[in-house]
Amino acid sequence: MRYTLIVWTLFLVSCTPPKRDFALYVDALERIELPQHFHLNSGMKGANHDQPELFKRYKHVWSAGLYGVFLKTGNTVGILEYSIADNGPAPIIMTYDSIGMKVDSLYVFDKMGFGETGQTLQHAYLDAQLKLRVVDSTMTWDLNEHADIDSTTIQLKVSETTYLIQEDGQIVPNR
Repeated sequence: MRYTLIVWTLFLVSCTPPKRDFALYVDALERIELPQHFHLNSGMKGANHDQPELFKRYKHVWSAGLYGVFLKTGNTVGILEYSIADNGPAPIIMTYDSIGMKVDSLYVFDKMGFGETGQTLQHAYLDAQLKLRVVDSTMTWDLNEHADIDSTTIQLKVSETTYLIQEDGQIVPNR
């Protein structure tokens, strides 16, 4: 009984509450000023983070690294991370409540890719009002009998999608 009491006491004393862990994690991250523009050659540098265990706990499953915090209010925290896409880093927007529970996430370059008969490039712009504009340009083509691009079949389609990051952290399409 005495051994059990000692073990429980050590366990309770050594545990940092999750809310405190999240606050420490967020406070240690670099702040990102808005607006921000993202594309394959945007040149954003990943941030150094001193708490790799907390990064593992709070990161998006596809995340390879962090850029930093772009939103911090009393109830919501927005963190910009990145994954590695076909040709470079691709931004991921994560939102959390004040104690570190994930509210929402958005893989910004979800359509980007290259293939034998087409490619899609994306650019994104996150402004200070937390409106995200994502522009996609998709070029498609057919291959000729020599497996070369048939220039007479090239087509280009450009589209735009906008999202709003709401006060509660939800990321919603803006129609």
